[in-house]
Amino acid sequence: MTSTDLVRYSRLNQELDRRIREMSGHATATQLLERLRAQSARHQFRLSFLPGRAATSAPEHVAIIDAIIAGDPDAAAVATREHLAGIIEVLRAAD
Repeated sequence: MTSTDLVRYSRLNQELDRRIREMSGHATATQLLERLRAQSARHQFRLSFLPGRAATSAPEHVAIIDAIIAGDPDAAAVATREHLAGIIEVLRAAD
C-alpha cells in the first residue's frame, strides 16, 4: 500500500466509525466516543501507517459491518471488542 492509500484508508476508517456512531442512535455514547476520538486522533493516523495494520484491521471492520447488516448486536459487540483489543495491543507494543 502506498502512503496515499494509507491516508485514504485512515479517512475511510474514520468515516466508518462515524457512521456506526450515527446508526447507533445513542446520543450520549456518540458524544462520548467523539470526544475520545478527538483525543486519540494522532494514534488513529499513526496506526494506519504501521506495516500490515490495514491488512489486519480491514477484516475486523468487515466482521463489524457484517454483524450490523445481519442485525446481530451481540456479534457486532464481539467483533468490535476484538478489533479494539487488537488496537490496544498494537499501541502498547508501539510505546
